[in-house]
Amino acid sequence: MRITSNMILHNAATNINGNKVLVDKGNNQMTTQTKIQRPSEDPVVAVRSLALQTRLSKINQYYETNIPDAEQWMDVTETAMNNIIDNITELKKLCVQGSTSTMNTDDRETILKQLKSLQESIFAEGNADYAGRTVFTGYRTDKTLVFTDADCDKKYNITQNLSANDFEKVSYFNNEVSVPANKDQVNKLDDTSSADNLKKEDITIQNSSYKRLRLAYDDISDVESLTFSYKNSSGGTVTNTMQLVTQATHGTEAYIPTLAKADANGNLEYESGVVKDGERDVKSTDGTKTTVKYKYDQVSNNTSSSNDLPKTVYVFENELDWADCLSKNGAKYVPDDAAVLIKETGDLVFGKNTADQMSAKETSVAVNYDKNSFSAGELKPEYYYDCVDNTGVDYSDLDGTIGSRLVYNRSDIAYDINYTVAVNQNITVNLQANEIFDSSAQQDMKDLTSVITNTQDAYEKREKIAALMKDSDYQDDATQKKLSEWYTAASKEYDYYNDYMQETFERVLGNTEDYLNKANLAETTLGCRGDELKITKTRMDEQQESVTELKSKNDNLDLSTIMMNYTAYYTAYQASLVAAGKLGEQSLLNYI
Repeated sequence: MRITSNMILHNAATNINGNKVLVDKGNNQMTTQTKIQRPSEDPVVAVRSLALQTRLSKINQYYETNIPDAEQWMDVTETAMNNIIDNITELKKLCVQGSTSTMNTDDRETILKQLKSLQESIFAEGNADYAGRTVFTGYRTDKTLVFTDADCDKKYNITQNLSANDFEKVSYFNNEVSVPANKDQVNKLDDTSSADNLKKEDITIQNSSYKRLRLAYDDISDVESLTFSYKNSSGGTVTNTMQLVTQATHGTEAYIPTLAKADANGNLEYESGVVKDGERDVKSTDGTKTTVKYKYDQVSNNTSSSNDLPKTVYVFENELDWADCLSKNGAKYVPDDAAVLIKETGDLVFGKNTADQMSAKETSVAVNYDKNSFSAGELKPEYYYDCVDNTGVDYSDLDGTIGSRLVYNRSDIAYDINYTVAVNQNITVNLQANEIFDSSAQQDMKDLTSVITNTQDAYEKREKIAALMKDSDYQDDATQKKLSEWYTAASKEYDYYNDYMQETFERVLGNTEDYLNKANLAETTLGCRGDELKITKTRMDEQQESVTELKSKNDNLDLSTIMMNYTAYYTAYQASLVAAGKLGEQSLLNYI
């Protein structure tokens, strides 16, 4: 093959350019300390670099964003949990003090203030938030757990499930001592000659004890239904929905309670209202005394069977209405085969036989009720119960749309918040409110507040009557004798409330153990998740370091290697220039 001068010169130029490219490559490597600038330079390095970069980006997302966010969420939750546990522990200390020591009026006043503070602080922690997101409300982080002053005007229909396993034995009191305003009023006690005399039994407190179940809320607006369920001997479920005896007359539905009043001529006048069978004396506004007779009318379409637990459920607005309707020997009374629901307190009280049968059959009770307003600090029902928010419903437009209902079904809604903290690894960062506490603690504190207040009032009434006994205007024998009866009644009232106060402290003390166990279990659950997150964080740290190192080895060159390569490239380039220059010096004479 014949080699021409042009071919030699062309090859020389090509070699010079190739070496020049290598010098440029070495110069770029020296500047960037990377192997390639474009994928075409080395596709294998480029593909491996892209894969490692993708993997590193995911790791960085987990390690630098998701995990720190999860840690912050758990830190806020843990702080709130610690505060809740501290508050419940403080409540337990108050119960220990109230159940084991004799308290004077100052002690009771101090505990009242502490209870109010605890009640506010425990549930204020329920609205704890992280970066504006409430931590105990599940995925609904833009909502609060408890009602505030701004959103108390809500209307809910709530279905709450209760169990006979949760029966509490509590006391109910009827009649109370009033402090006489003057000497004349003192002497009207048991004065049959006076038209407006006051009977001794009217100021003598009476006590009755029953087992109760308690709704989550008091001051409920209406009771829609009560359903009792239990297992029969064959293992099947027996369910009975009770018809309710209420103070409102509903035509021919279930029961029609009536009040029969005998006028001066013996004629009966009927008024709506639930009352007991029998009669009592009442005073009209003009001071005259009238005998009022009471009786129940019951319609025939009641479908309750003899196996129902209970056979009858009476619904009253408050305890006063209960006392007016059902009392025995001056005490509030629940028939053995019946139950009483007090809307004002949310108490569902059972007669003895009914309570015994329900306990034996482990009966559950589903109560469907309405509540049309709430107090600031009360828990929102959607986080605990199946319920319907009817606040937006307009019942006035019967022919058109009635507004939108917000339906909350606990069994259909998942409230967990999950963070992806590693490949194929999710972790739940939140605790739901019902895992920590419910309204029972709030209701217990209301019970304590009520009984302490009643004890304080009874003590003050006794002391006021004692002061009247020392007053110079009340020193005649007849008045002193009557005042002595007032004082005996006041002392009995104080002793009843004081003893029941101690019993209530003991009962709530037992409940605080359950509250603490539940809160501690939730804290342990959170701690386990935190430990899992720490392990994952350590692993992600190691993976980040490992993948970063692999990517560096794939993408980068050591500076000493770059210098060696650059020197080689530059030397070759200079050599090619020298060689090309020598070719340029050749002529035909060199070949002659």
